[in-house]
Amino acid sequence: MISPINDYSLFGAHDQEIIRMLSQRIGKEIQKLLYWLKKEALKKRGESELWLDYYAKYQFIEYYRKRVEELELVQKKLLRALIEQTEKQMASFHQAEAALIFNSGYDANIGVLSSIPQKGDTILYDQLCHASIRDGIRLSFAQSFSFAHNDVGDLEKKLKAAGNLFNKTNAGLN
Repeated sequence: MISPINDYSLFGAHDQEIIRMLSQRIGKEIQKLLYWLKKEALKKRGESELWLDYYAKYQFIEYYRKRVEELELVQKKLLRALIEQTEKQMASFHQAEAALIFNSGYDANIGVLSSIPQKGDTILYDQLCHASIRDGIRLSFAQSFSFAHNDVGDLEKKLKAAGNLFNKTNAGLN
């Protein structure tokens, strides 16, 4: 049987009542369906039990699938509320204005590297860094240069080249 949602504190008063009603209704409906299936099985005892078994399972699964679809919105709201609460706690812990949770490291690399570096910025990255880092850099408006993997000498060359590039492009600002 489906266990009802017990912690409603993350929702507003209106949403809390809807969740309680849905949870209770679905639990009662599944109990009614199981009772009906038992009754039907007893009625058709002499008929093909194999057919009845498969039909009963199909009916139950189909019914349950429909109820799960009805709860998707509630589940999404609950997940979003939990994520927002966690982001607020993280921001408070780090004494920051806000915090952001990403789905994965890939999403974080794409999101951060494609949005924070702006036109005129330069990014130097290891040639063998993860593909998601390169993808994020590629989506940004910044110029980027790779250096040979773990090669400090190559990195120094690229830093000097980037420094010269910076000095040439910003010469009129000084």
